[in-house]
Amino acid sequence: MCRPHILLLALLILVLPSACSEEIIISSDSDYEDYLAVEALLTDRPDYPQRILLSKTIPYFEDMDRPMVKGASVMVDDVVFTEKEDGVYVAPTGFCCHTDHVYHLKIRLPDGREFTSENSMPEPGFELKDIDYAYLGGQEMDMDSTWTIGLWGTDRDFYSNYLVNYSVNGNLLPLFLSYVTIDHYFSGSVIKGFPFMFMMQSAINRQKFGDCFKFLETGDVITLNIYTIDDTFYRYLIALTMDALYIPLLSPQPANPLCNIEGDHVVGYFAICAHVDASVVVEDPLRDYFKKSLPFF
Repeated sequence: MCRPHILLLALLILVLPSACSEEIIISSDSDYEDYLAVEALLTDRPDYPQRILLSKTIPYFEDMDRPMVKGASVMVDDVVFTEKEDGVYVAPTGFCCHTDHVYHLKIRLPDGREFTSENSMPEPGFELKDIDYAYLGGQEMDMDSTWTIGLWGTDRDFYSNYLVNYSVNGNLLPLFLSYVTIDHYFSGSVIKGFPFMFMMQSAINRQKFGDCFKFLETGDVITLNIYTIDDTFYRYLIALTMDALYIPLLSPQPANPLCNIEGDHVVGYFAICAHVDASVVVEDPLRDYFKKSLPFF
């Protein structure tokens, strides 16, 4: 008689080779080619430009710049967004959003097609006091190096979702490389010098995405941005990017993002967020500790 563990081992030897090998053919054909793509992220900050970007989708494996949509009419409520450059529509100076108000987006393309959406801003969830940086290591002037950003602040005592990114000298990390997270494990907490975000600077990414990935030098200004976002926009961003501070730690399967824009052949999201930021000037770029390590508020 076969012992049970020997029989199980024999079955595994027979099954595993076939179970772990399967040919998969990936088709790059897409039903979403040449759709209108809407990128609208408005905030409560009158000192920040409020912009809406309109472009057309392209095939996933196509190596080309996305075509921007020119000559559209873009309004939020009764406020007209002016096209400052191809496909980039900007609100008048001083425009910002507020809580307890539902905002209505209306887009009309030159071909007559119209798209609409509505959304409101969630209550601000985080009060950001200050940030600092520390060098973690790397190849130094070869630019493949990593820093961490620590923050000081207070999370308000209610459930919140956050979008987090940074800029270097005003050069902002692209949205699809930004982080999203939830406050389940620090809700209502005072945070003092927590190493919250990594800056993985590299020559390759600098060439692709600009100076947000430059090797830090004395005098550079790092700015951390935290946006309080609603649940639906959180799910949209989780589907859009795999670079997420996600709870649980394993990221979800990639999927087509949600869309809150009404109309035919459209993708994207109309988001309104509460925005806080803080900056620090780089003194010694290779400093490997937070200079502001002691609580100061």
